[in-house]
Amino acid sequence: MPAPRFIEYESTTSLPSLASAVHGTVLELGPGTGNPLSLYNPSAITHIYGVESNLEFSEALNAKISETHLEDKYTPVFCNILDANALERHGIVEESIDCVACFQVLCCTQDPKAVVSQLWKLLKPGGELVFWEHCASSDPFTLLAQKFWTLFWPTIKGGCHLDRNMSDILLKSADWEVVEMRYEGETLSMMPRTLGRLRKVAAE
Repeated sequence: MPAPRFIEYESTTSLPSLASAVHGTVLELGPGTGNPLSLYNPSAITHIYGVESNLEFSEALNAKISETHLEDKYTPVFCNILDANALERHGIVEESIDCVACFQVLCCTQDPKAVVSQLWKLLKPGGELVFWEHCASSDPFTLLAQKFWTLFWPTIKGGCHLDRNMSDILLKSADWEVVEMRYEGETLSMMPRTLGRLRKVAAE
């Protein structure tokens, strides 16, 4: 389960306001133990599909669903986001999702560009990707430190890469309209965030 100190830290960031913007039929990528569930606005949500590749989180995630009284609105889907057949069994197909919630997940994926491209396909035209992600530092010296730590950090922290240029990955992986995108974190922070909302450009 997330450490209380980390949950307290998240409450001081942009995450709560971003999570409250999630709406409609939602795909939550990598819910883990379900930490963001208490931040969502249930009245704005039709249903959430929590796509999680790690079965070890199932007990904690289901407990969090019960704790937040989202049993009727939340379906855990234990599969890889790139497994189209597994997603389809739950009715998750191309252009079926209103909103994707992506919080501290892309730093851990093996191929973040492929994941972002897949999320774009699943979104309806005009659908939104709401994100809050670890990213490379804007300070060159801190970035060097991130690159050093990333030599072994992924091995001990579930695949987390500290030095990914997340805004670049997001914008170059699919055709987005930027609703909001900004950098959050102090200059020397080893774990700054890229955050915001991207809208899938509707075909003309």
